[in-house]
Amino acid sequence: MRRKDLTNIVNYLLLENCYVIDASLFHGKAGVMLSLYAYSKKYDVPLIRDFSEDLLQELYGMINKGLPYGIEKGLAGIGLAVTLLSNANLICCNLNDALCDIDETIMSNDPRRMKDMSLRTGALGLWVYINERIKSDSPLLSIDKRFIHELHATLIENGVNLNYNPSWLLNELKKPDFGCKEYIDKKQGIDSGSAYFIIKDAYDSVFYHQ
Repeated sequence: MRRKDLTNIVNYLLLENCYVIDASLFHGKAGVMLSLYAYSKKYDVPLIRDFSEDLLQELYGMINKGLPYGIEKGLAGIGLAVTLLSNANLICCNLNDALCDIDETIMSNDPRRMKDMSLRTGALGLWVYINERIKSDSPLLSIDKRFIHELHATLIENGVNLNYNPSWLLNELKKPDFGCKEYIDKKQGIDSGSAYFIIKDAYDSVFYHQ
């Protein structure tokens, strides 16, 4: 994809994302923020990074205990976005402090009673999030070992394959049903939305091949 097309989408998101009230990774502000950070890193655009920092602060203000816990629409997805940014040295923060409220809410769910084992909305998504946290430079302190052990045991008991490749997020995302030049008044998220084109272009090079 031509960079000009990506830049047009970026500029549109800069103007329109302030109206987005969905905080989620797949469909809302967390995903758009992640894609813009990735774009700013790959193409070295400090102004876009500054705007992305503003989105991150907005995102923190949108976190509440009423959100679901999953990767797609909930708390684990927001936590994952922040973790990916930190692990890629795009932001500097103590993840245990920055994500403590998210982690406390996630741990209020008993892993032994979870029925949904899926990546998008269930236990596997939590496992992926926790594994990204474990990769960070600082020890994972805001999620206790007992929760992690019980989550792991539940997934194993249900026959879930815990292996995933570094590009799992890209593989999970759905391509929009519109072209990269048809983004006006379309969904903005990274799943089936215009930010998909940005995250697809930059994800691997920024987050896993630095």
